Amino acid sequence: MFRALPEVNRICSKAARDRAYEQHLAALRNMKPLVNTRKPQTPQSIGRNCKRYENEKQRCSTVLKDNQRLEGKMHDIQKQEHFPRVLPQRPYTLQGQYQKDEMARIDYENKKLLKAIETRKPTLNRTEWTRHRLDHTYQITKMSEFKKSVPMSDIVREEYRSSMSRPHTTMSKWGSQTSPSKSEKSQTEQSDDFAEEENNEQKDLSLRKEVNEAVEDGKKEKEEQEKRDEEVEKEMEENNEFSLTGQVNEA
Repeated sequence: MFRALPEVNRICSKAARDRAYEQHLAALRNMKPLVNTRKPQTPQSIGRNCKRYENEKQRCSTVLKDNQRLEGKMHDIQKQEHFPRVLPQRPYTLQGQYQKDEMARIDYENKKLLKAIETRKPTLNRTEWTRHRLDHTYQITKMSEFKKSVPMSDIVREEYRSSMSRPHTTMSKWGSQTSPSKSEKSQTEQSDDFAEEENNEQKDLSLRKEVNEAVEDGKKEKEEQEKRDEEVEKEMEENNEFSLTGQVNEA
């Protein structure tokens, strides 16, 4: 099994094998590949940014022109004679006095307006508020669907009773205020409270007068409204009679 092949001449067989091996190595060295593995050839147009070269060329030309222009200006400046620099002139306007007068007028008007606002008296009236509230209550009861209309005098009396029926309260400018017990206060505080109660009573009396005046004004307005309604009804009746007489005459 492991014996060599039988040969006629051992030296000739070895020489034949060596010659075949040398031919094999020469064939390996001289063989050509079927696939081209060389570096691909790139054209000259690829890899060059012609637009960048053009922009750079234009920029260089503009820089060169600017430098030449600057050099010419510097040369002209060196040839000129030097004069002392003129001091800067202050701003001047022909309407300076007019502007001052206008500003003084505006300032005077603003001060006058401010003084008028500060000295203006308030236009809010507590009596008008009370009258409006009572009239609002009257209108609500008058326009209600299932509630009987209440006269203005009854509304005023109910308001007065409700204000007087509150325990330890007095009618003041800002409504009812509860007075604390006098046993918990000192004599000075009690005297102050007594003076305050007197003031509140006076204010309460003035409020009653105002309410009565409001009631009287309401009655007067109601009477005037009734008179106006009667006059309107009379005019309507006269117009109807006149129209009827005209129709009879035509007939």
